[in-house]
Amino acid sequence: RESRRRSRLRVCVRLWQAPACDPRSKWNAIVASWKKRSWPGPDPLSPAPRRPHDRSSTVSGNDAAPGALISTSLPWAVVVAALCSAALLLSWVKEGLPSPDEGYLWYGTLRTLAGEVPLRDFRSYEPGRYYWCAAWLLALGRAIAPLRIAVHLFYFLGLTCGLLALRLAGVGWPAVVAAGVVITAWTHKPYKLFEPALAMVAVLAGVELIIHPGYPAVVAAGVVVGAICFFGVNYGLYAGAALLGLTLLEAAKSNAIALVPGLGVYFAGALLGALPLIVMFACVRGFFAAF
Repeated sequence: RESRRRSRLRVCVRLWQAPACDPRSKWNAIVASWKKRSWPGPDPLSPAPRRPHDRSSTVSGNDAAPGALISTSLPWAVVVAALCSAALLLSWVKEGLPSPDEGYLWYGTLRTLAGEVPLRDFRSYEPGRYYWCAAWLLALGRAIAPLRIAVHLFYFLGLTCGLLALRLAGVGWPAVVAAGVVITAWTHKPYKLFEPALAMVAVLAGVELIIHPGYPAVVAAGVVVGAICFFGVNYGLYAGAALLGLTLLEAAKSNAIALVPGLGVYFAGALLGALPLIVMFACVRGFFAAF
């Protein structure tokens, strides 16, 4: 059997070297000659079956499913983000009295703990950051150190999302670690950590929408936009315009999203994410007028 196999291989080589045929005709002749008698096992001259085109493997360079990629990358992203956030927090340990802006955040948080409502009872940003910090001050104490811990914990969540976005885009771990260090080195004072954290959450939603287009990614983008509005309506508008543009682009490029249902899902997700703000509008007297 081995000798017959070798003889057929020689015939195939001669057919390929024949000058009278174009390459397609040569290939058809080789396949026909080889398949005159079937042999057990795969045919070495049969072309490999084509795999369906997968945008996620093309963009990210990883054949794993989206959930598998996130689940494998999440623990390491958490570790890197925790180390960067802890280093940033420790760099402020020697700071004594808060700066005026940080004191303004501290003052608003203490007023929130006293039962007052941001924007309605005192001048402030949107209420999300004050309720976040108030929850941690309620558990850790009302000094400036728990406030800084609360702000850096929020930054830790945002940085984790940013590192996951890099991993979904196919960036290797050395570059991801370097990016985490650089982003952390570029951050502003402790009271300004909400803004970059919110931006990185929006970036993760956008990368997910590009790499894995579909209605789950669209509704997640909408939820992110609505949730950002609870911390800053202007940031929600920036992120909302960007993610809406990506939704329209994917609806035009991909069969996974239809235009009208995609827009409906996007705005439904935005309403869902903005539910805390909507509840405050409906239930807290005077908040909507102050807003």
